[in-house]
Amino acid sequence: TDALAVRPAGAAGVRGSMAPAPSPWADEFFAEVEKEEYDAFFTSDGGRAVSSSWAPPPAAADDTPSAAPVAVVPPVPLGAVGSAGDIESEYALLSPARTDSDTVNTTAATAGGRGPGTAMTFSLDGDDDLELDCVQSEYAQDCRPPELPDAPPDFTAEDLRLREVLADFYLRHRAENMANINSITERYRGRAVAQLWVLLASKYRVPPHDIIELLSDTMYVSSPFEYADERLAEITRDSIAELRASMAGSGALDMSEDRAELVRRCLGMPLHADFVSELRFLSFRGLQNCSELRPQVWKLLLGCLPPDRPSEWDALQGEMRSLYAKYKAEVLIVSPEHKFEVRVESGRVMETMHLLQQIQKDVDRTRQDAEHFRRPATRTALTSLLFVYAQTNPELQYIQGMNEVAAVALHVSSTDPENEEADAFWCFTYLMAEIRSGFLQAVTSQADNPPESVASLDRLLQKYDPELSKHLQKHGCPISIFSFRWGTLLFAQDMPLQDVVCLWDSFIADPHRFEFVGHVCLAALLLRREELISTQEQGALATLIRRLPHTVSGDLDGLLRRSWAICALERRPQTPPFPPKSASQVVQDLSGWAASAVHKAQQLGSGVTQKVQQNVAPALKDKVGVASGTAAMAAQGGLQAVKAWFEQDAPIQPQTAAKAQKTAVSLWQTVRTSGVAAVTQTQRLASEYGQGEKLENTAAKLTVAADAAASASSAVLSKLALAFARSSGSDSEGAAAPAVAA
Repeated sequence: TDALAVRPAGAAGVRGSMAPAPSPWADEFFAEVEKEEYDAFFTSDGGRAVSSSWAPPPAAADDTPSAAPVAVVPPVPLGAVGSAGDIESEYALLSPARTDSDTVNTTAATAGGRGPGTAMTFSLDGDDDLELDCVQSEYAQDCRPPELPDAPPDFTAEDLRLREVLADFYLRHRAENMANINSITERYRGRAVAQLWVLLASKYRVPPHDIIELLSDTMYVSSPFEYADERLAEITRDSIAELRASMAGSGALDMSEDRAELVRRCLGMPLHADFVSELRFLSFRGLQNCSELRPQVWKLLLGCLPPDRPSEWDALQGEMRSLYAKYKAEVLIVSPEHKFEVRVESGRVMETMHLLQQIQKDVDRTRQDAEHFRRPATRTALTSLLFVYAQTNPELQYIQGMNEVAAVALHVSSTDPENEEADAFWCFTYLMAEIRSGFLQAVTSQADNPPESVASLDRLLQKYDPELSKHLQKHGCPISIFSFRWGTLLFAQDMPLQDVVCLWDSFIADPHRFEFVGHVCLAALLLRREELISTQEQGALATLIRRLPHTVSGDLDGLLRRSWAICALERRPQTPPFPPKSASQVVQDLSGWAASAVHKAQQLGSGVTQKVQQNVAPALKDKVGVASGTAAMAAQGGLQAVKAWFEQDAPIQPQTAAKAQKTAVSLWQTVRTSGVAAVTQTQRLASEYGQGEKLENTAAKLTVAADAAASASSAVLSKLALAFARSSGSDSEGAAAPAVAA
């Protein structure tokens, strides 16, 4: 608020009017244009001007600091309009009353016999070392945060980590909940920790990408979070608990050394029902310290060896190696000098030689950063197995990129140098049986049918970080351009070899085979989220995304933990839904439902029309056609009415939800009424023309169509109720967890 400039009207050279000042008193006080006027007015003896900051006056002749008073000009409060020289009195109104014992005394300046308009002055007593009297209030408030209660002695390292992160979270959002932190940890430990962060995200409006960070810091690696089926998760958890109990140590699953020992025990134990689930569980978390066992684990998980017949494994592996040698001898001869000679029909020699040359060219530039792949023997083995695969799979043959995938299999199989080529061939063959769709996509270039990994990443990015998704689209860098190679080659070309092998442990062990690839892609984007969002230039953004796997490989543990967090969020029971849907997402769901319902109604209506055309006079064809299509038109009109409420991208508000539900009820009633009317009209026409028997089935079909349309319409209510659950303002966390609500 601008103060009113009040100046003595009688002072020479000073305007006597009072007007609102455009800035505070200090701004006018320092205006250079009026400096001389102020100097003339605000001086104690006409020679020294008052400054905004105090400075000692010139020293006396004996070098003793002068006790001459210093002028102080306080700001004038609004509405304090008095006489022109009432500065002292107005200052006294703002100053606390002082007694004679105060160490600071205020006096009016008397030098020169100044009258009205004289500025107030003050001076310090000589004894300025005296302590000031202090009045202490009896009211006291403890501003310290609540103390964190001691952790129970049975808390594991994972429990303590969750407790620590929760303490930091509640300190920032709701400090009084610190007292309940142990009970919250006990309630949501293990597999349920993902549900805890979902409830906290809803209650405290935490963005989904931040929840992924918090969950990655508190993941219970000991829990089977990768299972969507609760029964399978329970079985696996109990089986792993028994396996850990057989170890002398703790069997900590977040320690690679302990996991390696558990894998050795699992492979060395007699066959039991949960053998494969235990291997899958351990491999999903990484086989870093048991590279000698990795080939056997991969063969079992890929299906190269039957897990239920361990006594036959050696014999089967011998047969498979002999079979590869037979395949190779039929199509290729390799000299000791690593020279190739193809053995094919005479009409296919040129084609086959061209294929071999293409494979050799790609192999020569494969993994040249690794010493193992710079050896001629290794390059020969990789070329041979790729050529044999191309000849035994003529529908696919060889596609560029297969060399990178086969190189990973060959590297893992190198623990047995004598059989590495044959073992890598079968591992590669079984792996390609599951990921070949991506290579076929690269050949056919069917952009309208992208591989599952690409479509999965687009969906996940829009779901968990719509801001980043829009940013990439806006700057012409759709993530599908880059994720196609990541998903097709399983990062084999984009990360260091050791990191790729660790990721493949999880990819091959994933209960939802290779769905985890999309989770890793999203985790890589989130690791560099801020850098991506701050990059505006298209070329720089494209380069950043292309190099993303290389840049995040330095933090492989962080990448895996974020990927596990996304996996846990995706495979938890989806109640409540997370992230909550925006209005535009609900429109997409409703559009899909309505399109399906309308298509089915139109198909049924077309069938009704065809039947009527065969049995009713031509003059009534159009009339009956309109009647049979009423339900479809009603459903389409209802869709437009519902969509009208959702033309927004922000989270749905309660009043919008109420309107939408009302509209959905109206849609349901319209379809039901229209369907009944269509049935009635068809039956009337049939009766009128004596075609009751012939049209009996037609009327029955239309009745079923109307009922189906009505049921589909009523399903909207449940969809809306689920989507709008968070808009009611209810404390879902409190309902599900009294300890958190407390």
